[in-house]
Parts: sequence; C-alpha cells; structure tokens
Amino acid sequence: MKKTVSSALLFALSMFLFLTYVSAEKEAEVNKIPQSPPIDEKMQIQSAESLGNGKYRIGRIIADTENKEVTVPGVLHMNDGTIEYIASIKGGHKLYETIFEMDANAYEFNLSLILIGLDQKKGKAAKFHFDPASPEGDEVEIWVEWEAGGKKKSLRAEELIYDAGKKAALSSMRWVYTGSTVLEDGQYVAQRDGVLIGFVHDPAAIIDSAADAGLVPYGMLVVNKKAAPPVGTKIILKIKSLKKDK
Repeated sequence: MKKTVSSALLFALSMFLFLTYVSAEKEAEVNKIPQSPPIDEKMQIQSAESLGNGKYRIGRIIADTENKEVTVPGVLHMNDGTIEYIASIKGGHKLYETIFEMDANAYEFNLSLILIGLDQKKGKAAKFHFDPASPEGDEVEIWVEWEAGGKKKSLRAEELIYDAGKKAALSSMRWVYTGSTVLEDGQYVAQRDGVLIGFVHDPAAIIDSAADAGLVPYGMLVVNKKAAPPVGTKIILKIKSLKKDK
C-alpha cells in the first residue's frame, strides 16, 4: 500500500527547520513569523507519496532519499537572451530571464530538497539582488537531461550559461542550498518571485551560486545557444546532494 505524508506536516517541518537557525537576537521577530506562510490556492502543495525504496513523489518531483537526488520535469523556456536564473516555477514572474520553466512550485521544490537531507539551518540566502557576499549552504550539483534524435543529452546547468564578456560558457559553478527567504509577514520569497535556482545572489533563490560569476554587468550572461536545445524541449533537472554523511 502506498503511503502519503501530509503536505501540511511536511511544510510545517520545512518552516521549523528554517526558523530554528535564526539568531537569538532576532527571537522576538521570529515569534511574529507565521509557521505556515500563505499558499496560493492554485499552487497547493501535493501530498508526498511514498514510492518505496526511499523514493517520494511531491507533485511531479521525485525525491530519492537513498541516492540523495531530486528530479524535476520542465521545459526549456528560452535559448537566447539575458538570463539570471536557471529555473523558475510554472508561470513565475522571472521567466523572462530564466532558462527552464519547471513543473513545480517553490514549496514542493524546497520540501523535496529537505527530504534528501539538505540542511536548511545551514542556508544563508543573499540579502539583496547582486549581494557581493556569497550565499551559504549545503552543496549540490545540478544536471539537465533531455532527448534529441533518440539520444540522451546531459549537461551541467552552468554549461548553459554563456559569458559574453569572456566569450565562453561557464565551466564550473559551486551551487548551494539556501532555502530562500521568509519575510516577517510570512511570505516565502521563492514562491512570491517564482524563483527556484539562480546565480546572481538573489534572496529568492532556493539554490544559488556561491561563486561571483553572476556578478557581472546586466546583459553579459546569456543562454549558451550552442548547447541549449530548442524552446519547448522537455527536460529533467537533477539536483544531487554533495553533503557528506557524518
């Protein structure tokens, strides 16, 4: 028999993990933050369904707790133009500068990452857009997979980012799980802005780049047209934890 875990319980857990890392000096402010930020009725979190062998389905996301890996389906939204984000939620506000539109919302994505063991207490998101300070958190790898001509293609996410100033694609990127930001009024910024993965040090990003490769003049980072598939191509985004078990 398949088992389901209450979405409300999972979300409460994720919020608890987020709030427990806040410093003692902010305790009074933390107490004002609702434990369950409001959720758009059209973007309700689905139940987390146990598939056996350590795998769970949250919406259309699969969280593999044994292999410490999350897979998310989506489509290539743009293969030309300026970008600041790897992935946004379906219909997200930042799609105009995002490579992939994912079939998931921010709550589902965050919960799936917690399920594979990423520690939200260690996460430290950027304080503002283009924050020069590096975001912090457990490290992950991000891969993109799709099919072309009957063959499977696979690239690291950063290989789809082209630096027009250096006239070269990015070869490596250190990705960290920050968990995004929760405002005092309870708004989860990742869901509000529609951002899942970014690389310009953004408070909204659930996963962000710890490097400064994205801190360049606007317009310098564009989609790597030579590597990207056609717009509308169905893709799978794979996020693998690099966190070492103690």
